[in-house]
Amino acid sequence: MTKISVIFVCTHNSCRSQISAGILNKIYKNSPYSIDKHVQFSVTSSGLSSTKQIKPLAIEVCKEIGVDISSAPQTILSDHDHTSYNVVVTTCTCSTIEFPAWQDQPNVRYENWKDVERSGDGIEAFRNLREQIQTKCQTLFHSLMVTKLLI
Repeated sequence: MTKISVIFVCTHNSCRSQISAGILNKIYKNSPYSIDKHVQFSVTSSGLSSTKQIKPLAIEVCKEIGVDISSAPQTILSDHDHTSYNVVVTTCTCSTIEFPAWQDQPNVRYENWKDVERSGDGIEAFRNLREQIQTKCQTLFHSLMVTKLLI
């Protein structure tokens, strides 16, 4: 059985990490791997702290592409067991450095998407952000499937 468990982390778990988790879940569900009994795939998101609310424009731009993040849980990183994930992606300039247990775990893939930026607060800025994240999620998913399934 191939187990892939991804966690997206941002500062407040209110935008980038939520969008990323929603999109990666959709990519997986629309792939042939979703019916493969040899693949167990899970995705979640978290923040270093939480605002208790997902940004409304993040919810809106995700709905435009058929992704519903409106009821996604908002969690903080300390609520998660760091040994449960084999892929950790930071989606902003934040870092998991505040949580030493998350650093340098063996057999864990780390990515930092600090270049995923929102330029402004309007709907177009959020759409642009969503498109950047969607591209990165597609690349990540393909890479994970090739890496995990060909080993």
